[in-house]
Amino acid sequence: MVIDNDARFVGNAVARGPAAVAEAWSIFFAADGPAIKWRPQFVEVLQDGRLALTRGPYRMITRDEKGKEIEHWGTFNSVWRLHDDGHWRVVFDAGNPASAPPDDAVRALLDEADPCTDDDH
Repeated sequence: MVIDNDARFVGNAVARGPAAVAEAWSIFFAADGPAIKWRPQFVEVLQDGRLALTRGPYRMITRDEKGKEIEHWGTFNSVWRLHDDGHWRVVFDAGNPASAPPDDAVRALLDEADPCTDDDH
């Protein structure tokens, strides 16, 4: 994910800019940190082709003090800006927890193999 210099990631607090976002998200890169996976279900691009929204489910897996896995589900929203260099960068990102467990279609979407690999980039 490429982060816009003016990015805002909204969670329990607002992280402003790439350095603050990287710091806030560093927990997901720690060996003992939570695992998170998300997939867009919807992608909408404005008519001028320079701003887009991705929205879809996420699943975060944490562990309790006994090591038991706990699943947390929700929906994310990310707004992307197309820059003059041809790269899309995320400008806004926020998520909210699900009010109910996901249905089978959402579970299946997040259980699918990732369509992109390092070889694709």
